[in-house]
Amino acid sequence: MSRIVEAVKQRRAARRWQRWSEDDPLDDLARRSRIGVAVALGLFVLVVVALVLALVPR
Repeated sequence: MSRIVEAVKQRRAARRWQRWSEDDPLDDLARRSRIGVAVALGLFVLVVVALVLALVPR
């Protein structure tokens, strides 16, 4: 009987550990979104700098 109880406890602990250790899809999406925004902002700044340099008379 104690083996059955131990097996149930072990399975419960394993499921709990699996839930704690897996990545939350929303956290992953938020991280990817931040990376995308940073890349887009960097490209935008480069375009603005290129326009300013192209329009400034030499």
